[in-house]
Amino acid sequence: QVIIGGEHGLDKMRDYSVILSRYGRGQNMAGIVGIIGPTRMAYPRSISTVRYISTVMSELLAEMYGDKSRDE
Repeated sequence: QVIIGGEHGLDKMRDYSVILSRYGRGQNMAGIVGIIGPTRMAYPRSISTVRYISTVMSELLAEMYGDKSRDE
């Protein structure tokens, strides 16, 4: 999810954007990772970085706790 500038409705954050991604497996979502940066940040690189970290976190959780999404 990408929220740019004033889209989030917080006046003090209008000069900033937020990039978020959930991590976990299937119905077992564990959390959200994201970044806050200036509205003029390098979006393609920032989005791919957040996605990569989210993927790594999901894989680590699956490795640590087993991939429960296979059972569902």
